[in-house]
Amino acid sequence: MNWGCRSTSIALYKLLSNEFDMSPTIGKRTIGMQPMPVGVFGFHVRYFVEGKHRGHARRLAQSLLDRSPTLSKLLGLQGFVVDYEPAKSVDRLAKHRRHYAELETIYRRVQDSDIVVINGEGSMIFRTPTRKDILFQCMIIELANRLNKPVFYVNAIFSDCPSTGRNERVFSLACRQLHKCSRVSLRDPVSCDYLKRSAKIKDAAFIPDALFTWYDVLEKKELPADTDMIIPHPETEDLLHGLDFSGPYVCVSGSSFASKARDREKAVGSYVALINRLKSLEVRIYLVATCTGDRFLQEVGGRTEVTVIPVNTNIFVGAKILSNARLFISGRYHPSILASLGGTPCIFLGSNSHKTRSIQEVLEYDEVREFPLWLSDESIESIMALCRTHLDAGQTLRDRLRQTARKRARQAGELPSFIEQGLLVGGSRSLPEECHST
Repeated sequence: MNWGCRSTSIALYKLLSNEFDMSPTIGKRTIGMQPMPVGVFGFHVRYFVEGKHRGHARRLAQSLLDRSPTLSKLLGLQGFVVDYEPAKSVDRLAKHRRHYAELETIYRRVQDSDIVVINGEGSMIFRTPTRKDILFQCMIIELANRLNKPVFYVNAIFSDCPSTGRNERVFSLACRQLHKCSRVSLRDPVSCDYLKRSAKIKDAAFIPDALFTWYDVLEKKELPADTDMIIPHPETEDLLHGLDFSGPYVCVSGSSFASKARDREKAVGSYVALINRLKSLEVRIYLVATCTGDRFLQEVGGRTEVTVIPVNTNIFVGAKILSNARLFISGRYHPSILASLGGTPCIFLGSNSHKTRSIQEVLEYDEVREFPLWLSDESIESIMALCRTHLDAGQTLRDRLRQTARKRARQAGELPSFIEQGLLVGGSRSLPEECHST
């Protein structure tokens, strides 16, 4: 449901398809996130069921496990576990792939491709506990190397976590695996500099996020006059006749940090105070859930009587809503890009990485400012002052932001050439001594 994953994945696929014949993708649904009975306990059903019923029994067992995590736990099923040692993960995948469709699909899609491109997005944030997607991506890099496929890691962040610090084990793993890639591109200069310094990958490149290529896409799209036409299922009463984008409006979304905060009530309280203060601007206010982690905004909307635009909104509609807003207040990366494509000024809240600071450099803001998620009265007044400054700047500021977004769109469009040049150079780089530590 995440707006960033949805939009930038579509943008990257479209960008690459302009130059390459695209094979099927490997996504979260393909990975098989539910436990699978891989060589453990008695549910490796081929040992117990013979003949023509074997396939039916296996599918039935898998269906039961998918629907009952408790049953999986009771049976001691570990599932297909990606390892901190990618070679072990690939060995496990190769061993069991012929018995499980999800694993066979992963293997075949890498094997049948000429080039493997990994959409890094926000995966390489070295938090504790470990993000499972980093381990999976490291396995894919290892598999591509084993099958002699050039692999490119693109569109990525490279960041420590501000709340848990740097997970050294995963950081070292990521450095080692990125050295096995033909080329690496980062979506912001902060990530690029950090990767070059820490992993000694000197030819890593800053290429703006693929989502910037939606500059021309959004320019050609308009919101319908009858906004009931864009309400997603389920059509709740508060949305019927509740959206009006004909006049000025301000959008507020959540934060990648707020979605994981243990003190949920504190997040709700901060947003309620902010929304009530924003009402003095005398423009419409919409809360925008751009990720399932923003579900706390429903309570904020209830307390403040402000409409919440749901996360399952069509992504092109959502993008157009943000790009037409007068202001966007957010701790989210890709939604801030969507807003900026239309020239919407953004005010940035804290996040789970350096992304809401680095995106301001990408967008060439005169001053980089990031407000803490737990908003004090002083922080809210500072946000209000910045709101008025941006609103007073009017079309002049919007034109400048759009001009920057257009420049970044041209730069993002260079990614296919970056990959083609990497193919000409060929091979993976040697591993510096600094990356050997575990």
